[in-house]
Amino acid sequence: MPKKITVSFVLFLLVGLAACFSGTITREYHKQHEFDGDEVSVETVNGKIFIETWDEDGVDVYAEIQVRASNKRDARDFMENVEIVVRKRNDRLDIRVEKPHDGSGGFWDWISGVGKPNVTVNFAIKVPEEMNIEASSVNGAVDVVGVEGKLSLSTTNGKITAEAIAGAVEASTTNGSIYVDISTSDLMDGVSLNTVNGSVKLALDGDIAADVEISTVNGSINTDFPLEVRGKWGPKNVSGEINGGGELIELETVNGSVSIIER
Repeated sequence: MPKKITVSFVLFLLVGLAACFSGTITREYHKQHEFDGDEVSVETVNGKIFIETWDEDGVDVYAEIQVRASNKRDARDFMENVEIVVRKRNDRLDIRVEKPHDGSGGFWDWISGVGKPNVTVNFAIKVPEEMNIEASSVNGAVDVVGVEGKLSLSTTNGKITAEAIAGAVEASTTNGSIYVDISTSDLMDGVSLNTVNGSVKLALDGDIAADVEISTVNGSINTDFPLEVRGKWGPKNVSGEINGGGELIELETVNGSVSIIER
């Protein structure tokens, strides 16, 4: 009897899920914006953010917008009120998603499909090389390539990747790994990488000089660099210097390994 009940309940969930997402539509936004400032801020709730550099002076914004509802009519009606809003604020360009309140009233509304439509917006953005970036999602990965300015990257459920960068980095997620590759040996400001469930990996130039603090609870610590240890040291915590010390690098996770590798 318990097995029959379990199978029936699972089938019920699958049928409800299919009904909930039976109406799905997608549209695209693509526009180039003139911008001569020094900071771009991007925010989405459900969706990925990918940022790379190009040789133009402005900012190229591409977004894929997907609305899921119980039927296509509701999805279309909701889509009409979803906007990609780009605003210039002095030297800052803000990129946001404006939409009616989405999400269901609870678990059973979600199963039955009577809740409001759900929106996913994935961004692909091109910026000049020397640009400060602030990128934030809740459910989605954040990826940045080739930027030389300061980075502030965050998500809750998703990984964070920053490759071939040359500025300060703050990166934080809850459920996801973090990988950062710093292409310069001249670290002008600190690095802070933090996750709860996931690994942290940092790739550094062999000549970099920095102070290092590493912490994990359930995981290992590995480094390609000889560390001059100072203060606390152990299998889960390391505090030391690389090449005589310099700007502070903080690497922290709870469930995962921490690695510093030479690029």
